[in-house]
Amino acid sequence: MSVEPLPPELLQHILAMACCDDGATVSAARSTSKAFRDCAEHLRFRSVALTSNKQVAAFLDASAGSAALVVHLFLSLGPEDPDSALVTALLRAVSPTLETLHCIVDSGAEWSLRPCPVLAAVAHTPLPRLTHLTFRHRAGPVAVAPGRGALYPALAHLHVSFAARIPLLNAHMLALALAPPRLEGVCLSNVELDVWALSSLTAMLSMSADGEEEGERTPLLLPGSVERYVLIPSMGFERTGFSTRVDGLDCFVLDPEPLRTLAQWREEWLEMLRARYMG
Repeated sequence: MSVEPLPPELLQHILAMACCDDGATVSAARSTSKAFRDCAEHLRFRSVALTSNKQVAAFLDASAGSAALVVHLFLSLGPEDPDSALVTALLRAVSPTLETLHCIVDSGAEWSLRPCPVLAAVAHTPLPRLTHLTFRHRAGPVAVAPGRGALYPALAHLHVSFAARIPLLNAHMLALALAPPRLEGVCLSNVELDVWALSSLTAMLSMSADGEEEGERTPLLLPGSVERYVLIPSMGFERTGFSTRVDGLDCFVLDPEPLRTLAQWREEWLEMLRARYMG
């Protein structure tokens, strides 16, 4: 007895829900049959995980014009200085469709005195559809020109983590540099907190948007759209469970946590994909 094939529309719907990992499922589906390959073709690069400069170069070669179909990107680069030109080429290739970006930069045990080339690439590439950005900064100076948020007009959720603990003000200034007008939530992790920083947090977040001169803006002020501001302190901070509300902004200080491993960052990315496509 022959079995009637599924209509292509139904098969595409099933595959769209099933292919919510780093590309392994869609790769397996494409090798099943011609019908599966045809229905899964548009999902081939929907979610992509790259963990080295070599993989980035290979992906750009293999994807050719199809790189513009990437919706979710997990990018992890090791302690060696990443190739800034290569990362820029990757981001430009995926820019038209990219909605979520997890970018994890590992610095190893050494502090680099040079600015992070990956952050520079992210901060200079327009990503018009990006809604979620997670960036793990290597141990080194944090330097981004203000006003980069205009490159990400749809960005709603921003998480910046640091390989080496960093003062709250420095972390906050980086978030400000990347913040677009429609940002809804900010999370800063491995932030160095003390009693003084915690006591000044409310004042910092409630500073007036208007300066003394016409058109002047307070440089520490978050966009008015931000509703949630979360701090994850570096290990050693003892006061936990702190929360406050400042002019409609909910601020939380969570429990300190050790530095996440690459596997943990990747699992967070996969959980986000599963929640998005499987409900």
